Amino acid sequence: MWSKSIRALNKGTENFTMILLVIMVLLVFFQIVSRAMFSTSFSWTNELARYMMVWLAFLGGGIAFQHNAHIGIEAIVERFSVRWQKFIQLAVMVICISFFIILIVTGLEFTTSSMTQSSPALNIPMGLVYLALPISGILQILNVVDLNLNYFKSKETESER
Repeated sequence: MWSKSIRALNKGTENFTMILLVIMVLLVFFQIVSRAMFSTSFSWTNELARYMMVWLAFLGGGIAFQHNAHIGIEAIVERFSVRWQKFIQLAVMVICISFFIILIVTGLEFTTSSMTQSSPALNIPMGLVYLALPISGILQILNVVDLNLNYFKSKETESER
């Protein structure tokens, strides 16, 4: 049930980031065409594409955990016994979750303090841009927990053999 829910959440996040990426590419293309053909540009397209890139980067970090795509040092860790591998994995999980809690708390502070500031071209609250920080922190915690639950299950069956 847990893993299914996380996978559904990630699938929705992946779909959302794909939509953001397509819109961002179209905006940048539109910006290039308008500069080349009409010698004019629109400031809102550049700003919107930049904010979409921020959201893509942060949401993509959470998805990367599910696919185990973050940088790791498996070559060193695999030299240890299964017991030490579990300990190292647990320590890494605690460090990651601690960092993500800081990301959530700091992101919420940025979000709430910048809701009164507006972006220059789009005139949207800057807090909406910073909202990517706490949302990605929550997504990354959920994915780290899921990844480690699966890791420890696989190590249990590995040590039983």
